[in-house]
Amino acid sequence: MAEEDIKKQLAEKTAEAASLKEDLSKKAAEVTSLQTQCDELRQKLEQVLKLAGDGKEDLLAKIPGGLGGMLGAESKEEEKPADAAKEAAEDAADAAKTALASIF
Repeated sequence: MAEEDIKKQLAEKTAEAASLKEDLSKKAAEVTSLQTQCDELRQKLEQVLKLAGDGKEDLLAKIPGGLGGMLGAESKEEEKPADAAKEAAEDAADAAKTALASIF
């Protein structure tokens, strides 16, 4: 009888270990994906910070997708490019926080 109980417990523990191993593999894949996303966000943030340090004309010329006109290239107001860069940096930081929070 004891031998049957031991075999049953061994089978249960083996199944539990396999399940835990599968869960661990999934979490490892999630972490790898999140690390990649964080790296991409860091690169984008570095670009935004670099652009924010440039003059208004340079900043508007470097924005991808032709958004310079939309951000007021003709405007004499100096705050718009800096505000856009700040907002993009905040968005990148929020996305990184969300990605890291989903791990824990």
